[in-house]
Amino acid sequence: MLVFLALYQDWVPYLLAVGYVAIHHGIVGTLWPEEVFNHSAALNAPWTWAGIHAFFILFQGVGSIIAWRFMEKAAAQNELILNSVGEGIYGLNREGRVTFANPVAAKSFGVEIQEMIGRPIQELVQPSQINGKGSVIAHPILAAEGKQSSREGQALFWRNDGTSFPAEYVISPIVERGETTGAVVSFRDVTARERAAEALRHSQQQYRELIHSIDGIVWEADAKTFHFTFVSDDAERILGYPMQSWIEEPRFWSDHIHPEDREWAVRYCAKATEEKRPHRFEYRMIAADGRIVWLGDIVSVVVENGKAAKLRGVMIDITQRREAEERARRNHDRIRTLHEITAAASSSLELNVVLEALMAKIVDLLPYAAVQIWLKNIDTGKLERTTCLNIDRDEWLRRELKQLPLLIGIAVESKIFVVSNNVQTDPRILDREFYRKQGVVAYLGIPFVVKDEVLGVLVLLTREQHEFASEEIEFLTALAAQAAMAIHKSQLYAQIKSQADELERANREICDFTAMIAHDLRSPLNQVMGVSELMTDSVFGPVTDDQKKWLGKVVETVRQLVSLVNDFLDVSKLEAGHIDLNLEPIAVEELFDAVLDNYQIVAKDREILLRKKVGATPQPIRGDRRRLEQVLGNLVSNALKFTPADGAVELGADWSHTETTVWVKDTGIGIAPEEIGNLFEKYKQTASGRTSEHKGTGLGLAICKMIVQAHGGKIWAESRPDEGAKFAFTLPVNLNS
Repeated sequence: MLVFLALYQDWVPYLLAVGYVAIHHGIVGTLWPEEVFNHSAALNAPWTWAGIHAFFILFQGVGSIIAWRFMEKAAAQNELILNSVGEGIYGLNREGRVTFANPVAAKSFGVEIQEMIGRPIQELVQPSQINGKGSVIAHPILAAEGKQSSREGQALFWRNDGTSFPAEYVISPIVERGETTGAVVSFRDVTARERAAEALRHSQQQYRELIHSIDGIVWEADAKTFHFTFVSDDAERILGYPMQSWIEEPRFWSDHIHPEDREWAVRYCAKATEEKRPHRFEYRMIAADGRIVWLGDIVSVVVENGKAAKLRGVMIDITQRREAEERARRNHDRIRTLHEITAAASSSLELNVVLEALMAKIVDLLPYAAVQIWLKNIDTGKLERTTCLNIDRDEWLRRELKQLPLLIGIAVESKIFVVSNNVQTDPRILDREFYRKQGVVAYLGIPFVVKDEVLGVLVLLTREQHEFASEEIEFLTALAAQAAMAIHKSQLYAQIKSQADELERANREICDFTAMIAHDLRSPLNQVMGVSELMTDSVFGPVTDDQKKWLGKVVETVRQLVSLVNDFLDVSKLEAGHIDLNLEPIAVEELFDAVLDNYQIVAKDREILLRKKVGATPQPIRGDRRRLEQVLGNLVSNALKFTPADGAVELGADWSHTETTVWVKDTGIGIAPEEIGNLFEKYKQTASGRTSEHKGTGLGLAICKMIVQAHGGKIWAESRPDEGAKFAFTLPVNLNS
């Protein structure tokens, strides 16, 4: 070829031109050289046979080079494609031997490409179906025989090391002149996809199990219409409606909400949805069997493109909780009501007040229209109509009863409640006509029982049909028990009050009698004392010393009797309330001076210091001067009696904004602590007083106490043996002076 080009280099341009014309006009491959030559002659070209022959040699060489270059490039492209594709690909001839394979196929089987070329495919892989049966891919030529289209499937491919992997494959037959000469097999390892699918199946199973494990209705609905798009199986279990009803009925939710909750529940959910916020609320729905079911609905809002698109939530059956809460609320209300009624019934000890308060509270706080109360007469022991409320009281009390009503008798005998659902028709009721006129229907009688004794019966009446539930009767029985205690206390109080009144009357009579006797004794005693003093002074004639001595004892004895009579008179008047106090502003220091004047000689004779101690800013007191001097005189007299020679007795006073404290303090023999509590009782004396040579009546301190209390004050004593004693009393300050 090189020699030819060298010899005919001048002709090369012409040859190329001729070649171009020949190619352009389709001459090459259709004309013989002679024809070409003739054609060339017709063109008047200086062709020669040798030139024409050279051209064809040149043309064929160039064509071969071009074809080889093209095939080489196509092979490189094909190899690049095979190496780049993500699937395994290999070719088979009719004998089932591998003719080519890409790296993915070799790697999938765990061999090198060179190990695959020329070997039967059965030696490399033993595919089988997923179910374990043989696979058609084991004989791909047979699988592709007679088929003009590809065949797809799924099988397990086994690697060279004995492990397997799931794969999807496509067998494409190679057909030449209607005969299958081979096949191309492409496959994809779907392990990752199978794992993902398994994970998805597992996740879905977990989701289903999670949905089923939730004790409630899991749901999804349209955010605008509230039309359910999904509900869990518990929907039918909780409310009894088929699941398709939830899905198919657009207004299922709102239509089955309790009528009292429907409007607010829908409005609340719509508002929360519009605000795109999660929310929870509780409402009632009507079940398929008519039950009322409380649901706690926990709702989340799914937002898409800035708008609420879906609602998802869980409806939990909270009926038991709400019923428990309602029972707790009723119990709380009943306890509060019981407390209020008991407090009202216990606010007084007057029986009539207790009964009126009891009935008023029952009608006010409980759903009963009228009340009757029957009580046992304490004197006769018979049950009698006592009082009523909201029925004609006069007619009820006026109606003649030939015998005790049967229901009342049953309650008394059994000591438990008795019920009539309709007193207008109940044959046990004798007063059916009366109750018909009063418009009452249901009847409940509960006995008042205290210490297993029936005090009476509480009757509750309604104006409408009413079924008394067991919880209601239990509560009312407790109420009746509390009311029975209040009634019992009132009856005891009435008895005690009657007895106290009787005792007080008898005591007043005794006091009046004692005062009369004392008054009648005082006049002759004064006469005896007066005559004895005159005789001592020799008014009736000469008297010997011995006679004077005995006359002196008579005078002293009579004086003591007069003092005793005076004390009796004072006590009788004070206890009978016959004492009148002449209240006036008094300076305490004036009281002290009057008492000191009366007892200063006695104190001097006994060698006892008698003194007063008055504060810097004394305030006047309001009292009866004579009676207060009597109190101070008694206290000073006692102090002088029990204070030895060289001792001291002191009168003093302290002031506050509201009262004055007056005290008498001595340095005498003192009083034992256990005796102080009885000092101000009538006829009580200390041990030292009983053994003293200056015995008294035991009324002085009692009179002091009565006088001080009559002034609105109080009196007390403070002492210890051998440490003297202090007697003190308080009096109100005269703030108006």
